[in-house]
Amino acid sequence: MIKNTGYKATLANYPFKYADEQAKNHQEPRWVEDHFDRDKRQAEWDFSKEFFCDVPGDSYSRLVFTSAEGKNLWNIQAIKSMCNLDNTRVRSHRDYWSLCQRTNDASCCPSWTLGNYIAVLTNRSSCQKITEHDVSHTLKILRSCAKYYHNGTLGPDCWDMALRRKDQLKCGSVPRKCTKYNAVYQILHFLVDKDFLSPKSLEYPPPVLKYSMLFSPTEKGESMMNIYLDNFENWNSSDGITTVAGIEFGIKHDLFQDYLLTDTVYPAIAIVIVLLVMCVYTRSIFITLMTIIAIISSLIVSYFLYRMVFNFEFFPFMNLTALIILVGIGADDAFVLCDVWNYTKFDKPNAELSETVSVTLQHAALSMFVTSFTTAAAFYANYVSNITAIRCFGIYAGTAILVNFILMVTWLPAVVVLHERYLPNMFTCSKPPHQQGGFCTRTFWAGLCQKASKCLFTVSEASRIFFEKVLPCIVIKLRYLWLFWFLAITVGGAYVVCVNPKMKLPSLELAEFQVFRSSHPFERYDAEYKKLFMFERVHHGEDLHMPITIIWGVTPVDNGDPLNPKNKGKLMLDSSFNISSPASQLWILNFCQKLRNQSFVFQSEEQDFTSCFIETFKQWMENHDCTEGSVYPCCSQSTFPYKSDVFELCIKRAIMELDRSTNYHLDSRTPGPRFDINDTIRAIVLEFQSTYLFTLAYEKMYHFYLEVDAWIAEELRYAPTGLSHGWFVSNLEFYDLQDSLSDGTLVAMALSVAVAFSVMLLTTWNVIISLYAILSIAGTIFVTVGSLVLLGWELNVLESVTISVAVGLSVDFAVHYGVAYRLAPEPDREGKVIFSLSSMGSAIAMAALTTFVAGAMMMPSTVLAYTQLGTFMMLIMCISWAFATFFFQSMCHCLGPQGKCGQIPLPKWMHCPAFPVDTSENASAPGKSSGQAKYQLDSRGGQAEHYELEPLASSQKSEDKPREEQEACARLYNGIPPQHNALYSHIHYKNRSETGRSSSENGFVRCQYSQNTNCTCGDSSPPHLPQQLPPHTCTQPPQDSTSCPPTPQLFPRSGNTPSCKQNTSVLPPNLDPVYTHMECRMHYIHCHPAHFHHCSQGRVAPRQGPVHSCHLRKYCVHTANLQAASAREQQSTGPDPASGPESTGQEENHRPQISQSTHSQCPSPSPDSPHTACPERQKVRD
Repeated sequence: MIKNTGYKATLANYPFKYADEQAKNHQEPRWVEDHFDRDKRQAEWDFSKEFFCDVPGDSYSRLVFTSAEGKNLWNIQAIKSMCNLDNTRVRSHRDYWSLCQRTNDASCCPSWTLGNYIAVLTNRSSCQKITEHDVSHTLKILRSCAKYYHNGTLGPDCWDMALRRKDQLKCGSVPRKCTKYNAVYQILHFLVDKDFLSPKSLEYPPPVLKYSMLFSPTEKGESMMNIYLDNFENWNSSDGITTVAGIEFGIKHDLFQDYLLTDTVYPAIAIVIVLLVMCVYTRSIFITLMTIIAIISSLIVSYFLYRMVFNFEFFPFMNLTALIILVGIGADDAFVLCDVWNYTKFDKPNAELSETVSVTLQHAALSMFVTSFTTAAAFYANYVSNITAIRCFGIYAGTAILVNFILMVTWLPAVVVLHERYLPNMFTCSKPPHQQGGFCTRTFWAGLCQKASKCLFTVSEASRIFFEKVLPCIVIKLRYLWLFWFLAITVGGAYVVCVNPKMKLPSLELAEFQVFRSSHPFERYDAEYKKLFMFERVHHGEDLHMPITIIWGVTPVDNGDPLNPKNKGKLMLDSSFNISSPASQLWILNFCQKLRNQSFVFQSEEQDFTSCFIETFKQWMENHDCTEGSVYPCCSQSTFPYKSDVFELCIKRAIMELDRSTNYHLDSRTPGPRFDINDTIRAIVLEFQSTYLFTLAYEKMYHFYLEVDAWIAEELRYAPTGLSHGWFVSNLEFYDLQDSLSDGTLVAMALSVAVAFSVMLLTTWNVIISLYAILSIAGTIFVTVGSLVLLGWELNVLESVTISVAVGLSVDFAVHYGVAYRLAPEPDREGKVIFSLSSMGSAIAMAALTTFVAGAMMMPSTVLAYTQLGTFMMLIMCISWAFATFFFQSMCHCLGPQGKCGQIPLPKWMHCPAFPVDTSENASAPGKSSGQAKYQLDSRGGQAEHYELEPLASSQKSEDKPREEQEACARLYNGIPPQHNALYSHIHYKNRSETGRSSSENGFVRCQYSQNTNCTCGDSSPPHLPQQLPPHTCTQPPQDSTSCPPTPQLFPRSGNTPSCKQNTSVLPPNLDPVYTHMECRMHYIHCHPAHFHHCSQGRVAPRQGPVHSCHLRKYCVHTANLQAASAREQQSTGPDPASGPESTGQEENHRPQISQSTHSQCPSPSPDSPHTACPERQKVRD
């Protein structure tokens, strides 16, 4: 309404016929009057008569000083120190001469400092000439004059500059020493903090000066940029006596634009580190580069959708922070996809690539969809906010995440296929064994690369042991402790967030929006020091009364673009408005009188004739004599309320006479009537001062708005039809921001949690798992937000976004674990927990680590948005990982669903292939404890053997293997292809009668399946086995000692693998970390499908009974071809090139031992019997 009020605008204070004449006399806008008057004063000022050039004001650059040792600033050393810093840091700069105000061409005006004012009052020539006595004398003057300043009698113009004496009319009761040069007023009003010589401090001598202001005679603005960058940016801000604690050069937002570009180096470093970690984990530079290309493409595509499809014009800088969040999410998706790809290859090594991609996407796409959709939903939930920047950021970031998901399930699998088919060894350090031939030993870099590969192998083995053995043990053994601890810190976080100290609403005005970290001198001035000086408090509205503005004739509708703050919309007028009727005149007069009598209205001594125009107009009509015929009917003969035509005519004359007879000029903010182009009154504005003072405290402003709005709404119920649509407004912009942040954040968080629960429920179809995930998310949010509260965060725009996004980021890890729990083939809770931890633990930990490192790399930034985002990312990753790994898994172990518990019944056609029916139905047998897993194998009278993934230090009684595993072994023995119950239990081997599948391949499958299930055949083989399985290709005479080793794809990663002493010296250095733990056991154990039997480990007694028993074993191979290969292997000399020079001795010690174990101790088979018992069994037993 204000912008639409003025000459030739929608509304005007004057009738337009008269406005044409007024436009010639009022060329300068009212809102630049202060600046115009100040320039005029500077031009007319007689500099030769005064020490200072002007009065200090808000337009000048200024510094805030404090004592370096926390002492009193009112001493001669500190006062001279401030003058010295002004000279060395500001006035000595090369640009100062062209920026300063001048008395003449030879010198600049002096700065407004305490030292210079003391010099003026004691007749010294400069700050450096003052003495200790001068300082004490000035303090006495200030103490004696402070009471006149505080009671309002000592004003800014008590000294007549032209006559060089006190103005007796304005300040007759004030002593002359208090008015001389207006120095006392300017010191108390501009240069010292409000607590110095306050009415309370006068009672406790001596007064302590904590903060002092220095004004430089330079205009604040972009021209001060070089002075700041050269003399303040990299300075420690102190000379040992005083410290420059705050700076106001008017360049805060200009400097922010520069820092926003230069500090992008920190997010760039964070991204590079994430890529390095991804490269090490995936062991592929190609996949890493393609992943970052997908992430960047997501941002580009989402920007296209943002601008072209959604048609958003406003692009806030907050949208740039989506890159960091997207890198973390993209890395998480890449880790999950690569892990599932490797698992799928292990489980079905002979499958076509198309089948491997299909199986991988069935599982990886499920987890990626849940995490991406919930995170995107958390961003989209910010659309409910009333703040434009938050809305735009939510739309852009949510769209980028969904586009990234589409690329991750289309682009990234294609990249993995290309890497698998064409680039398996292009970006690896070492070559395959048959290509090495001394290559790595001839160059320094190759040797260094080998050592790096060995280090990676060691780290990968340690990681495997931790996630498959140590972490499940820690979670399961201490599950009750974890439950108690995380519930306790959740309650503590909820108390901190909701009770004390609570999340505080912003305490800075919109114009002082924080962009740098809190320790920056620009931010300290706005946040700490501005409110300590009286001139700033008065200038920014503090200690001023809140206005009560009531408007009629304008509809309170915002029809502008809510996503573009520059689009304000158009002014909509109320067609039913009518102030001319006698009933409306009478009601508005009574309304003004009743409003003045309310307790929340400030009663001033001087009556403001503009507050209620109807009162002023009535008095004007009654004071006019009707003797002159020209004034009729606008005179005392007309009685109130006036006829409509009389009112409309006389109100125009009254306004014209007001402007003609007084110097008072009506502007867009002046209360009163508003006219349209036809001189018709279309709106009126009433304004009163309230008893409420302006404050940044939300509660006080809330009570003010509630009380005044309720009273006005009640009065409007009885208003005539033409005045029934009035509304109340005040200076509530900051209160509206606080209210929008408070309500919008809570609504966005609630909506995010609801969407997360819905997606989790639709993914797992299990209510219990979904509830546990939501409990984990709630704990993560309470602890994270509570930590931010303790760090001093306020609920501002960026903080509101990060808190609402916490839901989307914290759900990822719980979703991964929950999906893995549902996929687990084990029937009991402990087995499912172990499975989910061992299968997803490493990928989740790497995702958390990369995001944490990305956040840590942003902490050195000067831009607040970067540092806050970094802090939030580190906190949310640590807390979310801890809650998902320890709290969520402990709940699943104690009360997790088994079988169909908590499962939503669905028709068969809706069953997701990722969740096979048998997985959910494998409940533990009745009467057996579900809290402890019994993973002991049937020893048939022998010693109990424990399952590989059983937690450390577990001691359990022997129990039979599950029935389905025994049946699988029997099927293998009888020649029936097994139904593989591994990580992805829906992967079945094709019918062996299928054309194109050779019998030798059947034998290979049996060999592989035997490795996966710990199933071995007994001392004699079934009669059909030798005829059914012809010699395998691996039994052909090898070319060298390393020919035909089992490839990584032959032996899937499984917790059921036999444990044997690892021979790391003979491992190729280019083994992938996820392969090496199997290859180290099988590198020199040749598996011939037609001729094998088991060699039991030391503590397993020889078995008597069924030949299809299942237990841990080694293999002994007896063929003529393999014996010849063994002989050649023993005769070979020199170290294996793959092992490097350092492993020569180890290889010599281990290789004969392996050969003896696999060949020498196993006698050659007789012609009659292809299988004989391995002597190793008897030897070990003895």
